[in-house]
This record gives sequence, structure tokens and C-alpha cells, in this order.
Amino acid sequence: MMETKSYSVSILEVIQRKDLNMKTHSYRFLALIIVLSLAALSCKLLSPNAVETQTVPEIMTEVPQESVTEAVAENTSETQPNTSFITEAVMATDVQSDTYDPIGVADTFPASQSVFHCVVTIENAPENTTVKSIWSVVNVEGVEKGYVMGETEVNASGSRNIDFSFSPNNGTLPPGDYQVQLLVNGVADRIVSFTVQSE
Repeated sequence: MMETKSYSVSILEVIQRKDLNMKTHSYRFLALIIVLSLAALSCKLLSPNAVETQTVPEIMTEVPQESVTEAVAENTSETQPNTSFITEAVMATDVQSDTYDPIGVADTFPASQSVFHCVVTIENAPENTTVKSIWSVVNVEGVEKGYVMGETEVNASGSRNIDFSFSPNNGTLPPGDYQVQLLVNGVADRIVSFTVQSE
């Protein structure tokens, strides 16, 4: 009897030990799964591209040029009011002393011309309207194109003539093509061209 009991206890111990070993392996396997899951979750959260996983539908990236042009034109017409008050601008050989009306309107001058007049007519200009003239070279032999010979700016208002006169330092201008650019309140308005003939 004692041997049988002793044998039974030994089998029970073996079974208990095996059961304990199985539970230990199960716990270890479960712990390993948890560790791997946490590691995968951490990698996903720390990845810089983790947020950019959604597929973005394609959109049109180019706007038709006609639409752009029309939009710009419409916006310009609404936000850029007409600031030009110039109704006429001509070149002349002289002006009336009281009204500055042009005398001898021309766009071609002899080589002997010593004073040039650009007469600008304004209408209904508000107070402190600025009108500026820039005299420059267009095509003259030996002179760089665009060379500025002189410029004048005046404050004007109402309706009147403005006489922008230019006297060359050397008495006359060399033969060639010239221009007077006119600006109103700092905005380019128009260009008046003229030519000086050779002798």
C-alpha cells in the first residue's frame, strides 16, 4: 500500500509540474504577443508618414488660361479706378504765355530746335494730382537707349494745360528719336514720341 501511494503521489506531482510548465509557457507566449503588439503600435505612432496614409483624390492643378485672364481683367476693373485726367498731350515748338496752349504742334523738329515743349491737357483733376514727365533717348547714335535726359513733376488740379519744357545742356539735341513718358499720380499714362532731324 505504501508503495502504491507513493507511486500515485509521484504521478500527481509530474502532472502538476507539466501543468505548471504549460501555464508558464502560455504566460510567456501571451507576454511576447503583448510586447510585439506594443512595439508595432509604437512604430506606427512614431512614424513620420503615419498620418499620410489616406489616399487623396486627384484634383485639377491647372486653371485654364482664359479663366485666369478673365479673372484678372475683372479684378482689375473693380479694384483699379481710372486715375488719369490727361485728355491730350502733344509736342510743340512753343506755347502761349498765359494759357500754355501749344504753338507749332509737331512730332519732328529741326536740328536747330533749342527748346522742346510737351503740352499736357488735364480735366477735372482733384487737388494734389501729380503729373510727371520723363524725357529719354529712344534711338540716338552713340547714346544708350533709355538714357534719361531730365524729368519734372508738378502738382495740378482742375482743368488746364501743363507745359513741360526741356532745354538741352548743349543747346540742341543730336539727331534721333526721343520720347516723353507721362505719369499721373505715379502711374504710367502715355508716351509722346518725337524726332530731331539731322542738319
